[in-house]
Amino acid sequence: MTRAHAPARSSAANLDVLLVNSTLGARGGVTVDVDNIARGLVQRGHRARTVTGLRPLVAQLRANPEALVHVFGLLPVATQWTSMAAAKASHRILVWTPVFHPSRQASWPERRQDWKTFVPFRAMRVFDTVMPRAARFADAVIAATPGEATYFRGVGARRVELIPPGVAAIGRRATRKELVRFRRSFGLSEGPVVLIVSRDDSRKGLEFGLDAFVVLKSRVPDAQLLVLGPPTDHPGATRPGVKFPGWVDPAEVDLAYASSAALFVPSLYEGLPRAVVEAWAFGLPVVASERIPLASSVEGVTGRTVPYGDAPRAAAALAEVISEPNLTRRFRGRGRRLVKDGFLLERVVGQTVDLYEELAGGAHG
Repeated sequence: MTRAHAPARSSAANLDVLLVNSTLGARGGVTVDVDNIARGLVQRGHRARTVTGLRPLVAQLRANPEALVHVFGLLPVATQWTSMAAAKASHRILVWTPVFHPSRQASWPERRQDWKTFVPFRAMRVFDTVMPRAARFADAVIAATPGEATYFRGVGARRVELIPPGVAAIGRRATRKELVRFRRSFGLSEGPVVLIVSRDDSRKGLEFGLDAFVVLKSRVPDAQLLVLGPPTDHPGATRPGVKFPGWVDPAEVDLAYASSAALFVPSLYEGLPRAVVEAWAFGLPVVASERIPLASSVEGVTGRTVPYGDAPRAAAALAEVISEPNLTRRFRGRGRRLVKDGFLLERVVGQTVDLYEELAGGAHG
């Protein structure tokens, strides 16, 4: 497509990339992906700058007039739309990772409490209908899942690339000594551990997760629930068998996966379910709400999916993967294979940087 003016752009051999994280999640999966891409760019001899706020964004746009702009997120925040508008106005290359599954629009009526001081949920439903069409102005849209890719092609994106979140490697098996130390440090007994990796907002479905665990514990009395992410004083921490250690360092997260019998993803909505991919890397069976984008790769393949809010069904699925070794063994192997085939970090970061280089090279071709 020919532009009206010759764009000012970095050469493919010496890229300058501005990574704009507008997802509002300082510790979320998108932030992990942004950091990984930044490292990948530097390793390939390019320059990368990451911004999360409006003021540093404006400063970086002024200081780096030729930078390719890659925006993450689809939310009504000034940082995102300023960066996209500025990229178009200055004829820069614009790449967009919306982190948006089309099921999000239907989730807003159940998420009112998260947005009551920000924007009415009805307005968010309208926003989710209209604003994804901005994809037609991007040089490329990066989708994390096939459903997301299909959706953005349907709203007019000129180019959509399917590049999922990645993990650094297949998770290593922890030693017996490491597992014993980990359980002791987190106050866990020898019973099976169900793991939830989450933030404390309603779309993550923590209340559903806690309710399902209560039912599970009535069936499997020695079961335990370890919830990584929410604060240690979360009200759920008072329930029997439940541990809320807060945010822990990456090494401890790895040991949490290695120590657990199943990952539970009770989310009302997910755009990019990184925890599922991390669980697969460690061969950990997954029980998830059927609303997550990777549900088709979970149900009967690497675990079970259940209706959102159905605590008895979720408890039954967790009890199944905890108590049936042959089934669990199959789930473990399939998860690891999925990661090897498409979710390793080196590959997905490489695909992203390749896309930058191709777009920059095409602009100069």
